[in-house]
Amino acid sequence: MRVEEVSRHIEEELTYPIDRKAVIEQIGAVEVAAPDHEDTETIATILGSLGPESYDSADELYKTIIGNVNDEHIGRKYYDDRGQHNTDTSEGPQEERDISF
Repeated sequence: MRVEEVSRHIEEELTYPIDRKAVIEQIGAVEVAAPDHEDTETIATILGSLGPESYDSADELYKTIIGNVNDEHIGRKYYDDRGQHNTDTSEGPQEERDISF
């Protein structure tokens, strides 16, 4: 299932409020595909490392799922289309420069 389809699926398949354990029991085997990759991970894997939680709505659960997917879902790491394209993070924070708009 594509990430865009997860929201609709959890809205239709689950009754809220619901706890993490019940989500995993009911839809944990659903695979979420990473965009432009062959990698998938299950909802059980995504939510598995979290502590006990309860979700009051599909939106709250969706945000939790999206916030905990693996790195294959985020595109280019450290990419910033608003400024410098320096992806070297080994030096720590870069010194701010004067920018005039």
